[in-house]
Amino acid sequence: DFMGLCADLLWGAIWPLAMVERTYKPAEVPGLVYDWADIVPVPDYLFRWSMGYLEVGEINPQSRKPDGKFLRPDAGRYITHRGHLLKTPDNWGGPMRSLLWWFFFKVMDREWWAGTIRPLPLREGAGGRDEAAQVPGDLPLPPPPLPRGEGETIRGVIRSPPMAMRIWHQSFTVLEDLPGYPEAIAAHAKKVLRPDTEVVLHGQAPGTYPTNYPGNDIGYAYTYWVHGHQWINAGRAAEAQGFDAYAMCTLPNPMLREARSLIDIPVIGMGETCCHLATMFGQRFAIMLFIDRMIPLYQEQIRTYGLSDRCAGVVASGLQFGGVLEAYTNPDKAIEQFQEAARRVIKETGADVIIPGEVPLNLLMARNGITRVDDVPIIDGLGSTLKMAEMMVDLQRATGIKHSRHGFFNSISSQERVDQVGAFYGVDRVKF
Repeated sequence: DFMGLCADLLWGAIWPLAMVERTYKPAEVPGLVYDWADIVPVPDYLFRWSMGYLEVGEINPQSRKPDGKFLRPDAGRYITHRGHLLKTPDNWGGPMRSLLWWFFFKVMDREWWAGTIRPLPLREGAGGRDEAAQVPGDLPLPPPPLPRGEGETIRGVIRSPPMAMRIWHQSFTVLEDLPGYPEAIAAHAKKVLRPDTEVVLHGQAPGTYPTNYPGNDIGYAYTYWVHGHQWINAGRAAEAQGFDAYAMCTLPNPMLREARSLIDIPVIGMGETCCHLATMFGQRFAIMLFIDRMIPLYQEQIRTYGLSDRCAGVVASGLQFGGVLEAYTNPDKAIEQFQEAARRVIKETGADVIIPGEVPLNLLMARNGITRVDDVPIIDGLGSTLKMAEMMVDLQRATGIKHSRHGFFNSISSQERVDQVGAFYGVDRVKF
């Protein structure tokens, strides 16, 4: 049928892609400043799709390595084609296919392609059942047609699967200092996320703290905010390296607003996510911590979230960092202590949702299946934050929505000025 023919034509015309860059030299022809020197293949590892359209990575002229900057390909510099412009042609095509490629990349974004090529129409196979016309890649065949009524069927379609994504996970701990902890995070991420979602774990730079316990620093306002600069550097690195989302997996989510003002990929803060999510599972939530010095910070943040009336309290859990880490091998005692403390909080504050504060405590409960204390749900903060990151990427891809760029909190003068200020104060020294 006509739609089947169109699908076949599109797939035949545009796959695979190659790209070359025009290089120029001083002109030998009078009246010209520069002339076309050569065409150079662009390696596919410099392509990026994370913003919903094709971008090409820049190469630093001194180091000859990618510098993390991306640009939209310009027709005066780049040519997309089927390989016929390479010095060793792949015999795939000709000028018409090159023009098709360039036209489609200039006017259509990735979501247009996903909606146009998939769902693909199906046609009658030799055996009389619907089979896919030109099924791309490893997409599965659909189930048999669904009954619609006497003698009628609905012709099946191949549903477009969610596109793969990469999430930058950021911890407030130095992960190298905590054997077994990164593995526990990775295992939990694998449990809650889609199979094609990749999570890459990152911690604070080695040597950030004098011991493996961050609380001796982040329990004080000034050192907490100074350490926050690593979170800015990490977020900018996440975007520059082509990640689809930046997940700030720590309850205080330091410099959350500032990070969002700097980068365009979704930025998800664990504290903000947990507090808002808790209001969907009950009427008033309580947060239970082991760094009790940070209670004033969380109370202030909850006010900025607009949720003071929904918060029953921020309280000490009675557990300590070292004991929680030891409980990863023998969890029974710590779980019992947490449940007893939670029952007291529920009785004294009227909370009907509990957020186990810092990630080590949260993860200990989640990996041991502690999802409720009696009738009260326990928020899985780490899992919820990663899942929120996944959802926000889906939402950005589907609708194009991004962070606000209006006003004091949401905008910057320029990335160049941010670089200059960071270099002046030396806060750009920690690299990711």
